[in-house]
Amino acid sequence: MGAWDHWIMWIIYPAPISFIVFLSAFLSITGYLIFMISSYIFFPAVVFLSIIITTRMLNRREKQQKAMEDVERNYMCVDCGVFFKK
Repeated sequence: MGAWDHWIMWIIYPAPISFIVFLSAFLSITGYLIFMISSYIFFPAVVFLSIIITTRMLNRREKQQKAMEDVERNYMCVDCGVFFKK
């Protein structure tokens, strides 16, 4: 066998079953650990951002309501969105 014939063995002869089992177990455990570690960072960040976005939307809605009440109190609607000062 030449110097470059060893890679052909992996094509001709399949890897041992124990190596495949070890590799799949190792990859699944590492994937699980990566997911768990990233979830400690990712999920609280999503919750925090959703709280910020929700409060900003509520504040914007309250400002719009106050502005509309101000318009209704100080202006008179004549025809489909045309306002005149009282």
